[in-house]
Amino acid sequence: MDVWIALCREKNWDRRDYSHYRQFIRHLQEREVQLKKAPQGHPIKDSEGNPVETYIIKLDNTIIEKIRSFA
Repeated sequence: MDVWIALCREKNWDRRDYSHYRQFIRHLQEREVQLKKAPQGHPIKDSEGNPVETYIIKLDNTIIEKIRSFA
C-alpha cells in the first residue's frame, strides 16, 4: 500500500480509488512482479465494504520501473 500511495502522490491520483489500485496490482502481476500478501491487522475496505488486498513488494530498480510504467 505504501508503494501505491507514493505512486499516487507522484502522479497526483486519488489513493482511495481502489478500482484503480486493483488495476495497478494486475499491471504488476502481468509484469511478473513478486507480490506477497501482507498480513492485515485492520483490513482496508473500499467504499462498498469489500476488503482490499495489500501486498509486500521487494523493490529494486527494475521493479520501480515497472511500477512507474503504470499509467
